[in-house]
Amino acid sequence: MSRWVKTLIISQAQVSMTYKVSFFISMFVFIFPLLAKIMLWKAIYGAQPAGTTMGGFDMKDMVTYYFVFQMVFELTWCFIDGHEIIPAIVQGGLTPNLMLPVSYIKYVTAKYFAYMFVPRFFTTLALFPPLMVCFSSDISLHLTAASALLGIVSLAMGCVFAFAYHMCVGLAAFWLENRPPFSDLLVMFLGGMIIPIDLMPAWLQRINVFLPFQYRIYLPTKIFMGKMSVTEALAGLAIQALWVMVLIFGVNVLWRRGVKRYQAYGG
Repeated sequence: MSRWVKTLIISQAQVSMTYKVSFFISMFVFIFPLLAKIMLWKAIYGAQPAGTTMGGFDMKDMVTYYFVFQMVFELTWCFIDGHEIIPAIVQGGLTPNLMLPVSYIKYVTAKYFAYMFVPRFFTTLALFPPLMVCFSSDISLHLTAASALLGIVSLAMGCVFAFAYHMCVGLAAFWLENRPPFSDLLVMFLGGMIIPIDLMPAWLQRINVFLPFQYRIYLPTKIFMGKMSVTEALAGLAIQALWVMVLIFGVNVLWRRGVKRYQAYGG
């Protein structure tokens, strides 16, 4: 790692810590939608006979799912496309970045992980475990050494997956000048944010296996919950790794082709 990149990482980490109170508050706000989902599902299961399961989830599994899913979501959260890349391309701010001593991709990567990921990582770990303890009577987490290890590997790849995915979305602004339509909706629905994928129609589940959306959050969530065998988890990790490589390849292709057509009007 070059001295310039190290300096950038340190400076961006210092900037993020300058606003640590507002950062913590913004994270705390995400708890309320989580609690609303939990209350909704508890009401749904409460209206059903005792022992009811939906898609293999009983009430405790469902509460656990949303807690773990939200925590993984926060750890893999990325908005580098709307926050950094699209404004730079559309408004001409990319021009001075092209004269940096490192490539723009490396610059954005270092800036993201120092400014967004690191403080978010520690804030998430500070908020969610105590919150899960408060709901311990409603949570059923079957965490084993194997699921913990495989889940951490999947979570790490999920972070890279999310970053590369949003890099691709952002770099598409070279052609679209905005975020691709429905990109967020696809991620939320097909990624299991609205309802678990296990509750979706069987035909949609079969199609979704070949799409990238469930491999950012849903896969590590299922692994951490102990809802997948070691064999199933390893198969999922292999597909996740494949998608990570595809997205990284896509970032490089979009950047090389996009920068050739870049024009900084008024930049």
